[in-house]
Order: sequence, then structure tokens, then C-alpha cells
Amino acid sequence: MTKKLTPEQQENVKQFKEWLVNNSMPTDSPFLFEIKSKNEMNAMKVHVEGKIVNTTENGYPVEKRKLIVNGIELDLQDSLKIAQHSPGGFHWGYGGSGPAQSALAILLAVKGKDFAVAHYQEFKRRFIAQLDMNQDFDGQVDIELLSMAKPR
Repeated sequence: MTKKLTPEQQENVKQFKEWLVNNSMPTDSPFLFEIKSKNEMNAMKVHVEGKIVNTTENGYPVEKRKLIVNGIELDLQDSLKIAQHSPGGFHWGYGGSGPAQSALAILLAVKGKDFAVAHYQEFKRRFIAQLDMNQDFDGQVDIELLSMAKPR
């Protein structure tokens, strides 16, 4: 059963599609959205940046990746306490352990442990894995859409 979207919900869908376009992802998402009541529609807009930093360690070139959420750089160690997918650091642009660590860290920072553990693999598949692995990224996403989406 499909519910009619409220203006607020229509705006959330519009912003989600804009995020997809801004991050070079298809707007004809393979997911259907189950729209929740207005009381359950607490938008959680999060500004997420990923930066690739080239540096040296012991005289050798090293690539480090940083995640910044709402202006605050995430500490890898916080998410490693929950799951050790990638002790070597954050990554994006594919469906492996580095992107899993990134997704977990982002959701842990904005929604807490229970939500992060329940949703980070899906967040990785839908968002983190879709980014270009060789480039920085900068975008805004409504995390609540993640808990609303149901696979077809």
C-alpha cells in the first residue's frame, strides 16, 4: 500500500535524489521507500566528506583517508571498538572491508552504536561503495532515509 507523500516527505526525496546526482549515482534507485508517519520523519541530514591525503612515513609515500562528518574528523579507533573490518583505515568506492569501516564510523558518529550496527552494511552498499575510490567526496545525506528504504 502506497501512502501519499506529504510536502515534507517530497522535499526529503528531492534532497536524496540531489545527493545521488551530486555523487554520480543513478537517480532511479533500485529501492522502494516505505514512507513513515510524520512523527517518524525526523530528518537527519549529515554533511560527509572523504579526503585522500598523501603523506610520508619512514621516508615512504603513504596514502591516508580521512572522514569528516558535520565538520568533525572521525577517529578510526572509535569504530574499530565495534568491528575491526579495516584496521588500516577508511576507504570508499567498492564493497569491501575499508568501506564497511567507513560506513560504520559515519553512522556511529551520528546515530550511535545500535543504529550503526543495524544499518552500516546497507549504508556501505548504497552510498559508500558507490563513490569514486580515487577521489575525495563531499556530500549531504539524510541518514533517516536509510532506515526507511526496503529492497525491491
